[in-house]
Amino acid sequence: MNTHIKNCVCGFLVLEAIIALALFSICVFSIVTLSWGSRRMFDEASARRALLDSAVSIAADPLAFGAAFAHAAYGNDATIATFSSSTSAILPDAALANGEPPTGTHADAQATGSISISFSILQPDTFSAYGKDTCPPILDFSGRMPSTTIAALPIPAANDITGLSVKDGFAYISTDSNIAADPDLYIFDMRDMAAPELVSSLNTGPGLADLSVAGPYVFAANKSSVSQLQVIDIHDRSHPAAIAQVKVPLDISTSTAPYASAIYYDKGFVYLGTEKGDSPELTVWNVADPALPMLSGRYEIGNKVEKILAEGDRMYIAGTGGNQLMTFDVTNPTALALLSTMAPRGFLTQNGQALDLFDGSVAFGRDTGGYNNTANPEFMLYDASNIAPQGQLALQSSFDEPGGAYAIVARPPYFLVLTHRSSGQFRLDSATGMASAVYNISGAPAALSCDWGTMYVASNSNNGPTLTAIKDFHE
Repeated sequence: MNTHIKNCVCGFLVLEAIIALALFSICVFSIVTLSWGSRRMFDEASARRALLDSAVSIAADPLAFGAAFAHAAYGNDATIATFSSSTSAILPDAALANGEPPTGTHADAQATGSISISFSILQPDTFSAYGKDTCPPILDFSGRMPSTTIAALPIPAANDITGLSVKDGFAYISTDSNIAADPDLYIFDMRDMAAPELVSSLNTGPGLADLSVAGPYVFAANKSSVSQLQVIDIHDRSHPAAIAQVKVPLDISTSTAPYASAIYYDKGFVYLGTEKGDSPELTVWNVADPALPMLSGRYEIGNKVEKILAEGDRMYIAGTGGNQLMTFDVTNPTALALLSTMAPRGFLTQNGQALDLFDGSVAFGRDTGGYNNTANPEFMLYDASNIAPQGQLALQSSFDEPGGAYAIVARPPYFLVLTHRSSGQFRLDSATGMASAVYNISGAPAALSCDWGTMYVASNSNNGPTLTAIKDFHE
């Protein structure tokens, strides 16, 4: 019995010794592996640090740095910036030992070689995300006088500009011609105003009343009874292609569909306005799949929709008649909720034309109604942060503009107003209408767009459309 117990104890001791040896071996192996891995990581980090230190001379030169970037952007999506440059530098052997750079000569643990740097950066476009424009939040007009450049566009004189959106130096222009063969969508490279380049044009058929550019797509408002919404793919700006067109539904099947008059894209939805008709003048389309727009909602405005803007959970409409300025809750775009309706004095003769939103305020502009009545202001600034219980926006300020207010860029304390005063003017006004700058515009101003601090005004005239750039606003 004792012999059997002794044998068992010896067996356990041998097993424990084997286990201990195995654990010891694992520990030794792990320590060696970690040590080797740490050393390799240290060497690689040292080599990369040497490369980065050597690249300082490249990155520190803003001219070389900026010139080496190649941007690819469509205005409403992120920007892909690819940088590539090279320089000569003295590197330690650590860099060479890891194969960086591939060429060089050894001398006292150092080498001189050529370093090439190439990388891409995804730059989120916070200004133009979700279809917003590229206009900066602050415009400072002090210190210097902006320069004005006028460029004649190769667009037939009979082909009037109806809409303009400039994104990252590219101008997207909608037109309406009385000649069926004329294009109605133009894309220009305006980065050199002295020599604007026509990138492409497209004839969608009936003519366009307005457009909204969102990423690599143009959402167009068609002046047609056949289809009112058209989606155009501009992944390749040189070859735009219509990928979808839809017709607004009619309450009365025998009615003629009204022409589209205004359009706005926001967070995967398109808000489409039409002229007054037998069916709702506002429709909402889900364009999560741009090639397959889906009707999501409708609302009876009762008048022609002239302008649409959306921001956050609010959407604003400028129109004709008593519903001149309407505010909607679009938290759920498929179930629009009317929050307020404004009918300022003069609504019987004047029509809403312009809208802009900034920092809790909505700037509203309208035409003169044929002649100017100084008692009926054309510019009004409302507080949109709170809506009174009776469904009204609080009026902050207003002023008379005898030329009408056809487009507005609101950057308090400045309001940039496009008017038809003296044939055409672009004015820098305060909230009380005091002008601090006035720029005469050739022809009849038709549309305004702000792109990174440069204002672009599209005009129509008997000599053909033009685009005026008012440049060098501080950003």
